[in-house]
This record gives sequence, structure tokens and C-alpha cells, in this order.
Amino acid sequence: MAGERELGGQAYIKEGRLYVRSPGGAPALIIPGEKVKVKVNGEEKSEPVLVKEEDRVEIILPPPEEEPGKVEVLVSRDKLQALLEVKPTRRISYFLPDTPPQAALVIKPEPKVEELFPLDRKALAQLLEEKGVKKGIKEEVIEELYQNPRPGRFVIAVGQPPSPPQDEEVEVRCCPQEVGRPVIRENGTVDYRELQRFPSVTAGSILGVKKPGIPGEPGWGVDGQPIPPRPPREVVLEAGPGAILAPDGLSVIAVNDGRPVYRRRGPSHHYFAVEPLLKIQGDVNLETGNIRFAGSVRVMGNVAEGMEIRAGGSVWVEGEIANALIEAKGDVTVGNVIASTIRAGGPMAFYAKLNPPLLEFLSIFQEALQVTEDLQKHAASRNRPLKAGTAFLLLLERKYSRLLLLLKEIVQQVEPAVRQKTELPPGLIAALQEVQQALAATRFSPPEDLGELRQAVKKLASAQQELEMQATGGKARIVTRYALNSLLEATGDILVIGQGAYNSTLRAGGKVEINGILRGGRAEAQEEIVVNVAGSDLGVKTVISAPTPQKIKLKKAYPGVVIQVGKQMVEITSPLREIKVEPSSSGRLEVIGLSWSPEKETV
Repeated sequence: MAGERELGGQAYIKEGRLYVRSPGGAPALIIPGEKVKVKVNGEEKSEPVLVKEEDRVEIILPPPEEEPGKVEVLVSRDKLQALLEVKPTRRISYFLPDTPPQAALVIKPEPKVEELFPLDRKALAQLLEEKGVKKGIKEEVIEELYQNPRPGRFVIAVGQPPSPPQDEEVEVRCCPQEVGRPVIRENGTVDYRELQRFPSVTAGSILGVKKPGIPGEPGWGVDGQPIPPRPPREVVLEAGPGAILAPDGLSVIAVNDGRPVYRRRGPSHHYFAVEPLLKIQGDVNLETGNIRFAGSVRVMGNVAEGMEIRAGGSVWVEGEIANALIEAKGDVTVGNVIASTIRAGGPMAFYAKLNPPLLEFLSIFQEALQVTEDLQKHAASRNRPLKAGTAFLLLLERKYSRLLLLLKEIVQQVEPAVRQKTELPPGLIAALQEVQQALAATRFSPPEDLGELRQAVKKLASAQQELEMQATGGKARIVTRYALNSLLEATGDILVIGQGAYNSTLRAGGKVEINGILRGGRAEAQEEIVVNVAGSDLGVKTVISAPTPQKIKLKKAYPGVVIQVGKQMVEITSPLREIKVEPSSSGRLEVIGLSWSPEKETV
């Protein structure tokens, strides 16, 4: 092979063609590369060959190579997707790259690789048809694959899934969670006694409601066939003790007052029940908060100072209560009661106490109105017109002053009931306030007529009728061992079975029975009063009140004990035993008994 100095000519490739420069007729050397054939003046050369500018040189490149591709259609089992799995056709062709002029030129082609979509559009459409892909085809994806073929899986069609149904649900309405958080009052202060820890329900309350499911809308698959939605998941309501399933099966209703119970059994079963008894293992204190419960309550310990128990059933307290409140619609059974208020029969006991002064006030008021009209007529007959307000005020000062005393008594009874949050008839408080305001206005400036006062008293009469209806409930009793400086009110009996009652007020719609001592305070009963020992050797005033003399049974009594029957009162002036109270021939009360010497025995 001649050296480059001997050649003198140059060869180069530009835009796929071979060019030769032969200055002075000097040749250039071309060297065929692998897979390249060279023809010089029609003769094929496989070895390096010298060429000049005038030679006819033909370069034959290797033919294109092709690796076949593949297209497969994959349809999901739910018919909501079709995918194209693509392996593009691979085509390799060769070209001559440009080179600079050089004396010895190696002709070396370079490969050009192209990826082509294996199928034409018609073949692809036929393949999709064969695979059942008819709807939801994504034409933009097909177009993009033809423009930019590449391997992989591509979502070629998408169906419309059915819309999900709204499953059946259960709305829990009985608030089974124990809250245990203090109540924030309207003025922003916090009541740490109102923790609301023990939710309760009354008979007839709805504990849970089943909401029917709503079917979903059907969808369609890539094959064009409809896809039905799944049916709504069902739930089952179960009623345990104290609850029943409504006839339509869509709700659970409490049949007892008490503590609601809710449990979820598995994914679909919802269990409701009502426990009639709330059991407090220890004391009722700031840790438990006040107890407000629709059923019955049993306290194994004490009721601490300032605490309250309000129950729709009965209440049992194993220990004592001190400076506390218990109000139950059923019976109340406690150990010792100190500086506390107990009401059995719920607010009915209070209603029974409030009703008599209310009735008397309304009766006297109606009489006063009638006399006022008579007084006005009499004044008019003598040509001395008299305003209704002036006439009523004269009668109020001279004849009916008891109206004001009764109103004061009623207000004094209502105010502590409001503080203790006793349930009162609707409108009672507002009516009392209106009557007070109307009376004050009448006394300050007597009006021409009494329309405003009449209207206020009419509202009070309506509230009294509601109160009277509610006061006729069942009989509930109080049983305690000992009471000191307390108020006990019951629609039924009051039984003091231990040491006795001291400086306390006992009011019973049934009987009062004290096995020990009644010392100080007052005992009232609508039926009978049975007391072992009444009063004290210091003459502490002790009042015993019953509807008839025969209903009072005293075994022993000290001086200072006052017996009251109706409006008549008689005081015991010497120690007596085996006491009887009888009306005398003149109709006055008379106390009969045997003499008794307290200093000779220990009570």
C-alpha cells in the first residue's frame, strides 16, 4: 500500500456520496468497511483500492434489517379496561456519515434504528373487534402510539364503572358515650358538678334508626355491555332488654327508662338495650358529677356536699347524704340525711305542696274581683264613680290582705325550686312575675280597670291547672335512718326507721312514721302520723300536722309539741304518753294522755 505522501489525492463523503480530488492526477485510497461493497468502474473491490477523480465509484451499503414487533390486546376481568401490550417493529438501516477529505478513506456505514407500530390502523381496528373492545376506545392514545411507537402496556379503552350504592346505615340517637366534661354556663363559668357522664333515656325514646340504602347507577364495560352496581350492604337492628324493634323494622325504641346500651356486633349487626338501673360503686362526688338519670340509681357510697341526684325511677343510697339534693319519681331509700333535700315522687311532691296556696290565692282573687265590681256599682248609684283600681286597692288593704301573704308564700316556695332546677309547669314563673308586676302597678297608680291584672292571674290559673294535673301521680315513699336539718317530701309515706328526725321538715302524701325521735321542725301527713317520741325536754317547738285528730298517734311527747289539724292548733304543756287527740264538746282540739316522767328513763 502506498504511503499518503505518494497518494497526493483525497476522498471524502458528503450527503451519502463519495467525492475524490486528484490534483495532478494523484490518486486517493478508499478502504471498504465491514458489510460494504465497493465497485470501481463496474468492478467490485473488497480490498483497499486507489481511485482518481475520473473513476466511477459505486458504494453498496448493507440492506435494511427488521425485527418483527407484536401487539396484544388485554381486557381486564371487570371489563372496565383494555390494554395494548406493544412490542414495536425494529428496523435497522445504514447510511454513510459525512467525512472530511483524507488521503485514505475508510468507508464505514453507521446503523439507523427505527421503531414502527407493528400494525396498520385497519389491522389494529380488526384486532380490537376480535377481542370485543367496542366502547370507550381512546383514539388519542392510538394516535400517539403511531406517532411515537414504544414498548409497554397502554390503556386503550376505558369503561364506565357503576356508581357505588349508598349502603344501609344506623344512626345512633341514644348518646351511649360517657362524656365526663364540665358544662360551660351561658355566662362563661364552668359547672364542675355537671359532667354528663351517665346518659339516660325515657320510655318511648328512639335509640337507633336504620337508614335504607340507595342503589347505585349501572355502568358499562369496554365490550359495550352494561355492568350492574353491587346491591347496598344491609344492616340488622337488634333489640335487647328494655327495647323493642319498631313494626317497620327501621328503628329501636326504649320501653323502659334507663341507661342506653349500644354495641356493634360484627360489620352489620347493631345491638340496642336499656339498663333500668345505674349503679355507682363508690360516692357521688365531683368525680362522678351530678346524676341525672331516667331510670333508677343505686349508690354504694355517700352523696357528697353540693351534689345532686335526679332520677326517673327510685334511688338507693347505702351511705349518707350531706348538704345534697335527691329528687326521684320513685322511692328514695337512704342511710342518714344531713342538711339535705329529698323528694320522692319527683316534682309531684313539690306540686302537692304548692297547689293549696295557689288555689287559695286564685279563689280569694276571684272573690275580690266580684266585690270590687259590687263596690263600683254601689258608688255609681250614689253618683260617686270609683275606678276599679282604687276599689280593688281599698279591698286589698282592708279585707283581702291575705292575697299578698299568699303570693309571698308561693314565691318563697318557687324560688328554691328554681335554684334546685325542679321541673315546673310551663309558664308558672312568667305568670307569677306578671301578677307581681300588675299588683305593684295597681298599688302605685290605681288604673281605670283591672284588665292587666286579670290577664296575669288568668295565666297563673292556667299554670295551676297544669300543676294540679301533674300532682296526681303515683305514691312514692322515703325511707331513712336519720334526718338532721333537712327537708323530706314524698307523695307517699315517709319512714324514719332509725334514731329519728331533728330540726327537719317532713311532708308526706301518705303517712309519716318515726320509730325514734321527732325533735324540732315539722311533720305533715295526708294520712296519719305515727311518732315514738316527739319534742325534747328543752321544749323545742315541734309541729305535727294531720287532716284529722284520729290520724295522729304519739307514744310519748314533751312539752312544746304543737298538734295541728286544719287551722286548729293545740300545744302539749306537760310530758304525756299514749296520747290521743280528740275534739272537745265545743269542737276545739284536746290532747289526752297519761303522765310521763322523762327523767326516770332513757330514750
